[in-house]
Parts: sequence; structure tokens; C-alpha cells
Amino acid sequence: MTIILSALGKSMVSRKLRQLLIFGGVSLFCILIIYGLLIYSASRKSGELETTGYPVYISNLLVSGNEVLMLRTRDKSSIPREYDVYRVGQDGQEQYVQPYPGRAAHWNKDSGKLYFLSEMEICEFDPITGQVQSYSLEQAYEKICAVEEEYVFLQQELYGPVGMYLMTTGKESMLGASGWVLDVYDGHLLTWDVYKNCLTCYSYNKNLIVWEIDLSESFSSAPVLCVNNGDLYLANRVMGNICVIPQFKEKSEIEKLEISAHVIGMVDAYDYVIYAMKDGQAVSFHALFSDGTNKKLTEWEEVNYYQDSSLIMAVHEGKLYCALKTEGDLFCYDLKE
Repeated sequence: MTIILSALGKSMVSRKLRQLLIFGGVSLFCILIIYGLLIYSASRKSGELETTGYPVYISNLLVSGNEVLMLRTRDKSSIPREYDVYRVGQDGQEQYVQPYPGRAAHWNKDSGKLYFLSEMEICEFDPITGQVQSYSLEQAYEKICAVEEEYVFLQQELYGPVGMYLMTTGKESMLGASGWVLDVYDGHLLTWDVYKNCLTCYSYNKNLIVWEIDLSESFSSAPVLCVNNGDLYLANRVMGNICVIPQFKEKSEIEKLEISAHVIGMVDAYDYVIYAMKDGQAVSFHALFSDGTNKKLTEWEEVNYYQDSSLIMAVHEGKLYCALKTEGDLFCYDLKE
């Protein structure tokens, strides 16, 4: 009888011990989960958004009136991404202005306004006042490819024919231009044939091709473009050289400059052109003058620039502003130094 009672006592103690161990293990597991959630929440509040998979980056730099503005993505997982407008001060400090209602943005250099499509309408957004004006379209388009003065250029498909909408009259028409619209300058569309590697200058007012240049031997991809004082500069991202077409609206004689540089961006700085090139772990900026000479201005150190990154540049009142579309930092440089 004593042996039986002793065995029962040991069994009860063992069962209680097992229950205690199980309860302790479950409690420890719950504590670890709560602790992990607290760390995750703290990292989001501290601004470490890259770890969540939804990084905040700069999408556009633009000049509107007398101000430099930028579009910055929001720190949320919405698809497509949502944007906010920020004002950039002379010291490079940012100031929140208002939300941007569009999903893509095309800057009108003449008016300083932004344009985007919303179903069968062109929307004109004033980044200073926040006002939106809509223009109805007769047919649907896939995207806006360029904007200049009162003209909006659209395409129904990638690299397809280009349509033109005149905002003052509401007139909508199709042009003879097609391909990848690289930019628009003073009444001329510059398009790139991705299959033939040809650059075309198209006058949209006269609705005719001014010239077409076969660049297949020297350019394997679309060039980086910049117009300064009527001269069109072409930079080769891969082969590392810069060419110029003097007074490109009148002729198509291309000249190769004696500059070896893998250019990733160019911008008009009024008296000269500024081009950027990858330099190790930095991006260096150089001035290119009309006589073909150049000099180094400054460099942006420790930049995470990748091959598919897109460098955006703007010049306003003697200052250079730069950003990468895959990063959240803004670089400013005083050109008067």
C-alpha cells in the first residue's frame, strides 16, 4: 500500500512539472513575439523604411515659378505609389506642401505645372496652389509622353504613334512621329527608334520630320539629351563619349567631342551644360562649355548608384539639385563657389 501511494505521489509531481514547463514555454514564446512586434513598430517610427520593403524616394525635381519643388513617395505599400509635393529651400531643406493626386507626372517647363492622365481626361495640377484643371479627350491613351507650352503629347501604346492635344482649343490630332519620346524642345519632338537606334527630330507645328540620324554604330541605347543655346548634346551611357549637334533645329551635322565620360545625366545650366558621371562610389559633376572644354565642379560621395538608377537634375538661381529615383537623399551644390 505504501509503495502504491508513493508511486501516485511521484506521478502527480511529474504531471505538475510538465504543466509548469509547458506554461513557461508558451509564455516565453508570447513574450518573444510581443518583443519582436515592438522592435518592428519602433523601426517604422524611427524612419528606417527600407527594411519594410517600401522605401521613400524622390520621383521628380522641378521648377515652378521661382521655387524648386520635388515629388516624394509615401512610406506605404499602395500600388501604384502615392506622392507628396515638397518645397526645397536655398539651403536644401525640405518643406511639405501638399499631396499629389496623380500616379505619374510630366513637368511643363514653361508653366511649372504637372500633368497626368485620369481615364479620358488630361489633368493639369498646380503644385503651388493645388488646383487641378481637367481637359476631356476623344479617345483613351496609355500615357503622356511630353508637355510643352499649351501642347500635351500622348501615346496609346509604348513606342506607338504620338497624338497631340492643344489645351487652348481642345483640338486633338495624330502626328507623324512615333517611337520613344525622349524630350521636347522649342517646337520639336526628339524620338528614339528602339529597334533601329535612330534619333529623329520632328517639328510638331509643321507636322514633319526635320532630320533622322542613324546612331546604331555609336549608340547601343537611347542617349542622354540636353539642349543649351540651341545646341543638342548627346551622351553615350555605355561607350562613354559626348556628341553635339549645333543648332539642331536647322541641321543634323553631328560632332564628336574629345571627352571620355560614361554620362548618367545632363542639365542645362544656362551658360554651359552640366554632366554627371559615375566615379567609383561617387557621382561627379562637370561643366561642359560651348568650345568643347570641360572642368570638374564637385562630387556626390557615397551614392548607391546602380545601372538602372535614374539621376534627375535641376538648376535654379545658381544652384544644382540632384536626386536618384531609387534613393531618398537630395544633393545641392552652389554653382557660384
